[in-house]
Amino acid sequence: MIYNSSYNISQYIHLREANDQLLRENAHIRRSVSYSGQDSSFSKNNFTFIPAKILNNSIHKVYNYLTLDIGSDDGIEPDMGVVSPFGVVGVVKSVTPDFSRVISVLNNQLRVSVKLAKSGYFGSMNWSGGNYREINITEIPSHAEIEVGDTLLTSGYSAIFPPNEPVAIVLSSKPTSGGNFLEINAALINDFKKLAVVYIVDNEDSDEILNLEEEL
Repeated sequence: MIYNSSYNISQYIHLREANDQLLRENAHIRRSVSYSGQDSSFSKNNFTFIPAKILNNSIHKVYNYLTLDIGSDDGIEPDMGVVSPFGVVGVVKSVTPDFSRVISVLNNQLRVSVKLAKSGYFGSMNWSGGNYREINITEIPSHAEIEVGDTLLTSGYSAIFPPNEPVAIVLSSKPTSGGNFLEINAALINDFKKLAVVYIVDNEDSDEILNLEEEL
């Protein structure tokens, strides 16, 4: 069933409580790792999570970026994903030996593949500017069952992010003018004004996957 509601962002708090168990399970390991300035990275499946501190973080521009306190000397490379315990933050754009520049989810040049947690239907997440707590989801088919409060996760259809990272919670949805897809407005689970520590995602299989895909 499709809901077409104009939910206030304050209601997001109650929606997140309804999804709290999912978030706790997904973030349990990362919450147990505290940033110490030492090698406190850890691995999960084929992904290694490397902690970093945020030195700078913009949220009110059209093209927002973050600056992190680790770089190529720590094994960081462009196109690595960046996450927090509560979801996707962005993708590494460039590095120096000691620092990394990250293109934020709050940048309309970045698209992230996401899916509905309940049904698995996938689409594309992109920020159009304005409210830093809300984001748009497109390309999910109109026949997908969706309700206010449903959780959106990373789809796993890229070498950048692990699957099933929490991303956002559905606020409203409506069919596109053509009627084949949905236009979804969602509340980001991450509060970018509170971010202090993030985790850079190193997929040990990314080079092999990307090389294979380039051959096709």
